[in-house]
Amino acid sequence: MAYARNSIEYAKAMKAVDPGIRVGIELFPYDPQRLGESGPDAHAEEWEEAVLGTPGLAAAIDFVDVHWYHARYAGATTEAALLADTSASARVLATVRTTLDRASGPDHRIDVVAGETNLNNQGDPRQRGTAGALYLLDSNLSLLENGVSQVDWWSLYNGPQLFGTTGGKWGDLGLLSSGECPANWSGAEPCEPPVGTPFAPFHTMKLLTTAVRGGGDTLAAATDNPALGVHAVRRADGTLAVVLVNKDPEHAQPFRLSLPGDYRVRRTLAWHDGDGAPTVRHGSAPGSLTPYSAAVVLLDPRD
Repeated sequence: MAYARNSIEYAKAMKAVDPGIRVGIELFPYDPQRLGESGPDAHAEEWEEAVLGTPGLAAAIDFVDVHWYHARYAGATTEAALLADTSASARVLATVRTTLDRASGPDHRIDVVAGETNLNNQGDPRQRGTAGALYLLDSNLSLLENGVSQVDWWSLYNGPQLFGTTGGKWGDLGLLSSGECPANWSGAEPCEPPVGTPFAPFHTMKLLTTAVRGGGDTLAAATDNPALGVHAVRRADGTLAVVLVNKDPEHAQPFRLSLPGDYRVRRTLAWHDGDGAPTVRHGSAPGSLTPYSAAVVLLDPRD
């Protein structure tokens, strides 16, 4: 395969100049539950095997870059399906890991990065609303928990794009408004708000960066409530960040933290449907999350 052969030659040339450089290729992650269906997954397994099976390719590269738009390819057309789709990262990335390890052997580990992700790689009205905001937080942490070392959300500014063929709605992959109208716009909705206006996902990106600030390790976290997403990060400074996402648009969801050790709550950052910036609460954690909301509970280990 020309792509694989050219990648090998490129990696050799780059490492001849700088032996410490890291070189990667793009890899399309396929969902084992959707093999045989029409769409992007239809030939992804065959393509992956052909590329990674090319002699010398696995030894030449240091990482693969997956563009994560699983929700779009899986046909998550409703908000409920979108928010449930984050669970797919575990099975898809387990398949990626198995494929990479089989290709590289035990002496060379190929890293996985998500160099581009959003809920859709085209304009989608949910990108600027509450469901998109909750998806950003839940999906990015799910990727990190399941073996992705870096995640790049697309993007800070992008600009509006028409949604579908009717021209009545638009989406924007950006976190901030570009202050524009979509090309060939004739829809009934207003165009974008003034340039730099935050869309809802901008605020949950603040929760995400708070949870992972300074680096650290994701921890196993679980809940028996399907309406709640839960994640945990042990940050490099020893603090613990617990992230909770209420995916129910109508009902509050109670919770009780069960922690691996003795911790005290420092503060809680919370965001819910209709909020601007997250609110801050010092001291004890709330006992429930309001509908369509998220929170980061920061905890310090007790001395």
